[in-house]
Amino acid sequence: MSLRQLLFVAPPLYNKFFSFLLFLLTPVVLFVVDRYKTFVTKNGSGKMTELGIIVPGAADVDTLPSTPSDNNWALLDGNGQVIHPCCGHELVLPFPKEAYGPGFFFTEIQLNWNPLGHGPPGSLYEGAPHFDFHFYTTPTEERESLIPSTVGPQECPWTGGAVPEAEFPVFLDSCDQFEASMQLTPPEQLPPTYTIVNAVEPGMGNHMIDFVNSPEWNGAGYFTHTWIWGHLLGSIGYLEPMVALEYMDTLRAMAPAKSGKKGGSSAPISEGPFPIWSHPACMGAGRGGMYPKNYDIIYDPYKNEFSFVLTDFFYIENC
Repeated sequence: MSLRQLLFVAPPLYNKFFSFLLFLLTPVVLFVVDRYKTFVTKNGSGKMTELGIIVPGAADVDTLPSTPSDNNWALLDGNGQVIHPCCGHELVLPFPKEAYGPGFFFTEIQLNWNPLGHGPPGSLYEGAPHFDFHFYTTPTEERESLIPSTVGPQECPWTGGAVPEAEFPVFLDSCDQFEASMQLTPPEQLPPTYTIVNAVEPGMGNHMIDFVNSPEWNGAGYFTHTWIWGHLLGSIGYLEPMVALEYMDTLRAMAPAKSGKKGGSSAPISEGPFPIWSHPACMGAGRGGMYPKNYDIIYDPYKNEFSFVLTDFFYIENC
């Protein structure tokens, strides 16, 4: 198991001396990996019915870091100082070997704990502690090729058409990386109610937001959970449920006191299914396969753990 899977650590070695010094001065927080688990469920004929991740119920602001980020992907200025602490605190986990087979194209899951939330600027995600769960379809080396700038935000022209809905500084190392991340994609390969925004993050890619159906963008006044599609190098790169810590705490508060034995009054509280509002008609980059229609959020008070589960899979063809 890699150090990255075990610890929240300092940034990669952009400048070896600076990074080593920062590592020595940065408190290291142990990430208890064996309490964060991926799982798959299949029916009698071997078809995948669920794919998810388990998060311990104690994963709250008292046990996880309160600093904005582990700085793994931080934007630096020319003096090596952090000016944008991307992208929360990260843990990358593989899927169980039982998951792999025909139609399974997911590569890994990246959990990001964001104690101070994140943009877009002015959104309800800002200031809202929450988890991002990135179910990647793109190879690790592809997304990790998007490295952060070490000389501050880039001035990169955008020549791809309409101005995106949300404007961000360009945090990548080069404008070539930005252009690659913002590649135009044929409409049939995009979920129709989603908009690609200029929210390209290093080690991750671009984001698509449903401004049509997402309650937090339509006057709800609150953010509980939402669904993001990820966009990378001209195709779908990841699937991302985002879940607010306040919503998780609400589920925990709904649970009755432990009965002292499994089951009984400690039965799991299941929220969902929540619909994924729209899907591409077909998938590019050879990523046709089984995609979820819905997702569930479950709290088990007996085990004191949450499950975030993709469900109701169906096949999307290659374009």
